[in-house]
Amino acid sequence: MTNPSPPDLLTDEEALSLAAGPQDRLRLLRVIEANFKLMLAWTATQPLSDAMMVEAKAQATNFLTQLWEHGSLFGATAQEAFEVTCDASNNPASGPLALVLRLDTALALDAPGKLIAVPFHFPVARS
Repeated sequence: MTNPSPPDLLTDEEALSLAAGPQDRLRLLRVIEANFKLMLAWTATQPLSDAMMVEAKAQATNFLTQLWEHGSLFGATAQEAFEVTCDASNNPASGPLALVLRLDTALALDAPGKLIAVPFHFPVARS
């Protein structure tokens, strides 16, 4: 599976401005969603697979790590700042739900370790 590397879509100043205060939570979520849509657009061309889930989780984790490093997510460690789940536990292998890649995140938008569930869904090709 050949997938493009996610681009750096935020400058340091932009990432830091997203952590300015509670009023910016919605803006941060919109930035994350827009970046995930760009990074994971390739999923629409392939059927759901274990390899897809591993790659999608890695891309999302890398992007969220960048946001955390720039101060947009709270936590002394990346593990305190966010979690990403994208595996067989939230992506059934068959049935109508197999046409969607589920990327479940938990993000520390207010305080370290205070994770808020934020799910994302992306279309995948029929197998």
